[in-house]
Amino acid sequence: VLPWVVAAVLAIAAAVAVTAWWRASRPVQQPLMRLDVDLGPLADLTLTSGANAVLSPDGSRLVYTVRSRDGRRQLATRLLDRPEATLLSGTEEARNPFFSPDGQWVAFFDGQKLKKVSVTGGAAVAICDAEIAFGGSWAEDGTIIAALAGSGGLSRVSSAGGAPQLVTQPDERSGENAHRWPQILQGGESVLYTAGIGGSIQETGSLVVQSVKTGRRKVLWRGGYYGRYLPSGHLVYLQQGTLFAAGFDPGTWQLIGAPVPVEDSVTSSAMTGGAQFDFSRTGTFIYTKGEVLLNVSLLWLDGAGKLEPLPAKAGAYMSPRLSPDGKRLALIRREGGSEDLWVYEWQRDIWNRLTVTPESEVSPVWSPDGRHIAFSSRGGIHWIRADGSSQAKRLTDSKTVQYPYSFSPDGKTLVFQGVFPKTGSDLWKLPLEGDAPDDPRPGTPEPFLHERGTQSVPAFSPDGRWLAYASNESGRFEVYVRPFPEGGARWQVSSGGGWFPVWSRTRPELFYRTPENRIMAVTYSVKGGAFVPGTPRLWSDKRLAPGRPLSWTFDL
Repeated sequence: VLPWVVAAVLAIAAAVAVTAWWRASRPVQQPLMRLDVDLGPLADLTLTSGANAVLSPDGSRLVYTVRSRDGRRQLATRLLDRPEATLLSGTEEARNPFFSPDGQWVAFFDGQKLKKVSVTGGAAVAICDAEIAFGGSWAEDGTIIAALAGSGGLSRVSSAGGAPQLVTQPDERSGENAHRWPQILQGGESVLYTAGIGGSIQETGSLVVQSVKTGRRKVLWRGGYYGRYLPSGHLVYLQQGTLFAAGFDPGTWQLIGAPVPVEDSVTSSAMTGGAQFDFSRTGTFIYTKGEVLLNVSLLWLDGAGKLEPLPAKAGAYMSPRLSPDGKRLALIRREGGSEDLWVYEWQRDIWNRLTVTPESEVSPVWSPDGRHIAFSSRGGIHWIRADGSSQAKRLTDSKTVQYPYSFSPDGKTLVFQGVFPKTGSDLWKLPLEGDAPDDPRPGTPEPFLHERGTQSVPAFSPDGRWLAYASNESGRFEVYVRPFPEGGARWQVSSGGGWFPVWSRTRPELFYRTPENRIMAVTYSVKGGAFVPGTPRLWSDKRLAPGRPLSWTFDL
């Protein structure tokens, strides 16, 4: 999947007193002003998680991510009354930055650490470990509340460093699996956050406010994400790419009036619940227009960089997975706000829709015989005939997210990634029993790999002896290989970051995607029972569309 249309990802639209709902709350009427700010060719505002362009509290400074010409990410800072920007050293691979209340420091996530750096430069300082990186907020008293625990809750830590302490836990009774994107309110007495349920926060998320001291909480709104309280007295949030606003009293936790749409096509991520906007205390609101994967094209790509488009028109496509015979493409296709599973016969340019549900389907994977597809939806993993001749059957029943990724060559085992509030993100294996290929009996899921950090996107080798996967245990995601089913020894395959391993079916070669969205290839051999990877090489210099977290953007 390669980018086709990118809507204004390099321009920030800034507005003072953004619209009438802002002006009406202020004693002095201010004229609406809009302007576009071009941050230059190296600015990287393509959202894959949370906002990567943020304003200082006084509205005078912007911090945003840039990518060097070799693809490395770094933070840059720019005073809005000056044209030049300054790179902040020690912020390589930084993401999801947020300011200190005085605007003198910027906190950010880097690998498995939460760090901070002065806006005037100097060395970056580690604050604490961070298993995940889904936003943070810095209080006036010097504490930070951030989503950094693999259990899915929010943690509090001193900005000077120390051991984080959990302050929220997902409500498993209601199916919550993640608390993300916190904002501290009322001088640190309460916190506003997004509570996710199921695989797509966009469709099922809720805006929640909770007392930091007592733990009392209240759901403010269901069906929204990335909630923020503005100085104008309004709660804003995203729903299907549209920014909504409603009056809000942070003291009584009451919404004032019904939410109304304010701005459409604000860049946002349905999977992570993040959005690309920020604001200052002085009334400046910044955002990027467009949406991740609003339009991508489907193309064949070879190692020489030659591109050949498939007949399908550009669209909102995710997770393309080729059938074993290479003649069909299973993917998630978004239409009218619904994200469903489709099969595309590319040679005949024919689409076949397999699911029509209010939930968002994700992570399709073909069975070895090409007759079925497993996929994730709310409530677990499902199984459906690829020709659409039957209804989907449930393979697992879970209140937490489970992403299927690969079948063993004999079709007897399905490996999946399980995201659990208490244990984090692990790899599991699901035995499939019985002799009827159309009606397998799922056994009891068994853990395969549970280690520190996030274990993700597993893939069986063609002979079933090895399992490739990605893990961020080193501080960034790299591709590893372990023997299956015994686990045990492991070998690192990638160098400099890697994700989404794909095995060649015709020769000893393993492909993966880099953080810069390019494809690398590694040859390998097996000697004395040991997996021996070669040196990674760039397979093609073409950059893929960034995609969503946990969403494939290429297949072989």
